[in-house]
Amino acid sequence: MKTIWKFEVDIVDEQTIAVPRGAQPLSVRMQGATPQLWALVDPDAEFVPLKLGIYGTGGPVPDQPGTYLDTFYQLGGALVWHAFIQP
Repeated sequence: MKTIWKFEVDIVDEQTIAVPRGAQPLSVRMQGATPQLWALVDPDAEFVPLKLGIYGTGGPVPDQPGTYLDTFYQLGGALVWHAFIQP
C-alpha cells in the first residue's frame, strides 16, 4: 500500500533529496516558513536520490530545467518559486 509523505526542501537552484524508489512527486508548498515536497510513496521501498530545481521568478533558469512540478509562494506572495524534477 502507498502513502503520502512530505520532504523538506531548500530554496536553492539545485538539490538532491532522498525519497523511496518510484516516488511520485505531487506538489511543493510552504508549510509555515518551510517549503515541503509531497509525494506518493511506497514506504517499504529503498531510498534513492531525487534531483530538484527551484527557480525564482525573474531569475536565471537552465535551458533544460527538467519537468515542471509546481509553483509556490513565500512571504505572502512577495517571492514566487517554480519547482522542477531534474533528470
